[in-house]
Amino acid sequence: MQYHEVSKRNWEEAVSLLCEGFPERNADFWNAGLQRWSKVVGDPFAGPVGILTCDEDGKAQGVLLTFRAPEMWSSHQQINFSSWYVRKKYRAFAPIILKRLSNDETKTFTDFTPNKPVQQMLRGLGYTEYCLRQLGYWTPVQALKKGAPALQKAETMPHVSSDPRLMRALDDHSKLGCIVLGIQTRSAVSPIVLRPKTRKRAVKSAEIIYCPDVALIAANLPGISRQLLRRGILVLETTVPVSMESPASFFDWGEASAFVKGQWQACQINQLYSEIPVLGI
Repeated sequence: MQYHEVSKRNWEEAVSLLCEGFPERNADFWNAGLQRWSKVVGDPFAGPVGILTCDEDGKAQGVLLTFRAPEMWSSHQQINFSSWYVRKKYRAFAPIILKRLSNDETKTFTDFTPNKPVQQMLRGLGYTEYCLRQLGYWTPVQALKKGAPALQKAETMPHVSSDPRLMRALDDHSKLGCIVLGIQTRSAVSPIVLRPKTRKRAVKSAEIIYCPDVALIAANLPGISRQLLRRGILVLETTVPVSMESPASFFDWGEASAFVKGQWQACQINQLYSEIPVLGI
């Protein structure tokens, strides 16, 4: 099988396959994600946004979205694989395609929401698996506890002005509707990024999708919660390594696995420029 980049010309074909593979999501969902991505990159088709795998007759039989962080974001450009679907008849070719796509040691490849068959494939291709616990905290409860205040975006940005890469990332994710806050440490201010979401169609929550050191979260739950509560957000969500002790949470949604191939810091949460904020998955 061959693969071709998703373009403006074949986007509708890609959406058709995505709807086939993920019937709970319609074309409006995928088009809305593309529109959000355009807020960050301008023309969403100026760079690779995905690939179509085609049979010998040139007919698309599979689709994979590939969200790429700006090359300046890190020493190794990060590429997030998501929303992968291959028709059953052609799934035997899937590992070969994925191996080709992720065979570049100068880049870091991630998959944050793989299903069980894809997880098995990623392990076989040398991806590192990070086992995470998915936890949730009631912000009204945490906000009453003692703790240092968290900073709003306007207060945080001056502290990161010496890092243009980080400033751009924070601005980009503000455009995607994310919340940017700052955590004060002894020597600096560490920004965090949260993605607002709704659980059970009514409860507003926010999920931490970027934090340079997950250990900072436990010590700053009250300050973060107070900032979120001002926005009407009742649940603070985060992931922590399963081996890490964390304050007792009200919600525990169990374990999940994230897969990475390339340079990565195990202590961080970093889902920036991925399907999480772009598609809202």
